[in-house]
Amino acid sequence: AEKEVIEYKSGQKQLLELESNLQQKYAPQLQSQSLAWWTKEAAQLHAQTEKTQNSGTKLVYQRVLGFLSMNSYIYSGNALKQGDLAAAGRFIEIYRLVDPQNAEHRYMAAKVAARKHNPDEVFSALNQAFTLGFKDIKRLKADADFKPYAQDKRFNDLISDK
Repeated sequence: AEKEVIEYKSGQKQLLELESNLQQKYAPQLQSQSLAWWTKEAAQLHAQTEKTQNSGTKLVYQRVLGFLSMNSYIYSGNALKQGDLAAAGRFIEIYRLVDPQNAEHRYMAAKVAARKHNPDEVFSALNQAFTLGFKDIKRLKADADFKPYAQDKRFNDLISDK
């Protein structure tokens, strides 16, 4: 039994090292790599998560994707606060690539479109957010970025359906 415990602890240590190494590899890339690079890397991370048979390794890849999701969310929010729409758009796209089922990246994309005065993109992104499970109507109504669209029929259709 002692041998099994030692093997288990060794395996856990290797998993922690893998996770730490992946986080250290990807964290600085959030600000420097192109969307083409992120498209490839995110696809590889998702594929690794799907194909790996080892449950410990699978969890490592899921946590790394979660780490990237959280960090791209933070970078997206900061870029929006600073009014840097180009950076926000880039981080939001990375967010979408690493966490495609999260509705928040589409909500943030709608905010960027609203600030660029592009109503068609606003409603496209908001519809996608709702499709992905966005439900916070109160937040949507209170968001200053969407005030110019409050009288648009599409806005009222969007919130009245929910």
